[in-house]
Amino acid sequence: RNLSRIQQRNGVIITTYQMLINNWQQLSSLNGQEFVWDYVILDEAHKIKTSSTKSAICARAVPARNRILLTGTP
Repeated sequence: RNLSRIQQRNGVIITTYQMLINNWQQLSSLNGQEFVWDYVILDEAHKIKTSSTKSAICARAVPARNRILLTGTP
C-alpha cells in the first residue's frame, strides 16, 4: 500500500538487496501494469558483480530508465 503511494507520487524508496530479492515483483508493477522507475540507484554494486546471483537477477528485473551503480570497493 505504501509502495503504491510512493509510485504514484514519484517518490523515492530505499531498500536492501534482500528486500529487492523478496519484493522485485511489487517494485515492477502498479495496479497490475508495468511500472518503470526513472532511476534505480544501487549501492554496494560489487554485490551484483556476478550476473547469475539472485541480487543481480532481481536488480535487472526492476524496470528503470536509468541505473546508477555505486561502490567504494576498488
